Amino acid sequence: MSKPKKELILELAYDSFVEKGYENTNIRQLCQMAGVEPPTIYYYFQSKKGLFFEVAENLNEKHDSLLKAQSFLDSKTEPQNKLYELFKFNLHYARDNSKDTKFFLRYSLFPPAEIAEELSSFQQERAKFRNETEKKLFDECLEKKLIAENRLDFVRNIFDMFTANHCYDTAMFGYCPSDEELPGIWKYFFQYKILEGSHPLK
Repeated sequence: MSKPKKELILELAYDSFVEKGYENTNIRQLCQMAGVEPPTIYYYFQSKKGLFFEVAENLNEKHDSLLKAQSFLDSKTEPQNKLYELFKFNLHYARDNSKDTKFFLRYSLFPPAEIAEELSSFQQERAKFRNETEKKLFDECLEKKLIAENRLDFVRNIFDMFTANHCYDTAMFGYCPSDEELPGIWKYFFQYKILEGSHPLK
């Protein structure tokens, strides 16, 4: 049974946006591949920009639904353990959804000029849940006096860079530490980057 036209168009557009980029994605070529006429795409999405943002919206919803389902968010474990689980979730997401991650990376690092302003607003809005989740975990670290208040923003940035670098390597180069390696990598990072060696981990 063939896929519905809208679903097929979204899949083909997603592939093109990842592999060719926004600027080089051609609506007529997508129509030929999908076996539809251009008015069909404009009926569903109004424009190439509308098509792009629907693809982006679907990917964000997929990511956030997976994150919301993680049991560690509501667990009673220590906040540093929750941060580790958040790091591991992001890494596993990049491993299991490398194409989605490449999409996010491409359009975060190299936003097309034509949609740059709208894309920036879109990304800020769609990142709210992720940012609130992370903030909650760091606030718990602050309450436990694991982190000094004057270092909170700094260590969040360090955590974000640490996570982003590992996700980039995983999605782009296929390098992902094993589940056996991850605890050691995290322990060293948390000890010497978050705590600055002042709070030995047990």
